[in-house]
Amino acid sequence: MFPYFRFVFFTVFTLFSFTSFGNDYYEVTINKGDNLTRVLQKYNLTVHQCNQSLFVTINKLKNSEKLLAEKKYFLPVKIYKYNGKSIRSTLGLSDLLLAKK
Repeated sequence: MFPYFRFVFFTVFTLFSFTSFGNDYYEVTINKGDNLTRVLQKYNLTVHQCNQSLFVTINKLKNSEKLLAEKKYFLPVKIYKYNGKSIRSTLGLSDLLLAKK
């Protein structure tokens, strides 16, 4: 019974995680003429494959899909509610070296 419960819990947690895209990402409205590179640069995000890939994923786009003007998109920047103590405890980081990065 325990392995079954663990499997069900993991499955539900995973599905919940993937369906909640956008709830904690920063949302912006795209201007006319903007493309993915320009949007990332405008918000001081590096134009690396990881940022481009995450942008496409969280906005449920196809790789070659053009961005539409005046439409809202999510940036690959997570929003956290500050807990009033420290950034480290807000993010749940117990490793000091990782927190300094």
